[in-house]
Amino acid sequence: MVFYWIIILGSAICLSGSAVFALWWAATNNQLSHPKKGALLVFDEEEPMGIPTDHFPAKSTAVPPSETGRGGRSV
Repeated sequence: MVFYWIIILGSAICLSGSAVFALWWAATNNQLSHPKKGALLVFDEEEPMGIPTDHFPAKSTAVPPSETGRGGRSV
């Protein structure tokens, strides 16, 4: 039983330590200086900001249930 507590506690310490190290690394390498600039890097001329160019889910071509009477599926 003690072995399980050692594993759990050791894992929690390692996970917390790696999170603190990642935050320290990001702060010392100026990764946190301009958060909005990084968020806008995914947009370009083909897909400008604010204009959706893809659609999810795709438009359905199924017949509405009220027109078929069979749950939306045509036979």
